Amino acid sequence: MGRPPIGIRKMEPKERQRAYDARQREKRRRQEEEHRETYNALQEVQREVSTLEYRIQLQDEEEIHKQLRAENDRLKTKNYKLNADNRKLRDEVHNLKICEIELRREILMLKEGKYTKLKETERSTLVKLLGVLGSNFGDRDVAAIKIGELRKRIDKAWDDIL
Repeated sequence: MGRPPIGIRKMEPKERQRAYDARQREKRRRQEEEHRETYNALQEVQREVSTLEYRIQLQDEEEIHKQLRAENDRLKTKNYKLNADNRKLRDEVHNLKICEIELRREILMLKEGKYTKLKETERSTLVKLLGVLGSNFGDRDVAAIKIGELRKRIDKAWDDIL
């Protein structure tokens, strides 16, 4: 080996150790800086991922809300239809109860012998003629005569008709 090149002097072991330690510190500092930059970049990426996950979650929630609203609307429509059907059934039950009461009354009247039922055509004719009796014109005289004729034709007394 010989002589060191010009301008480079031979270092003492302590100096060599200090230079080595300085190089190692510089190397560690650069590595720490790279680690810090990598860590900061990783943190930034994690924030972006979190933001994207949140947006996806919001979109999923919005989609779920849309589906729930659609299901709610469908159920409201079904409920409305069921309520309408329920009203119809209640009306039908009410009408059936009225018919039952009328039938029980008719059966009771027939058992007691106080009641003779008119035919439907005779009854409707009588109802129409009785309606004409409320007229302010000369029609009521004719209606009264027709009612009397109807009573004679069906051969029933007023007591039986009423």
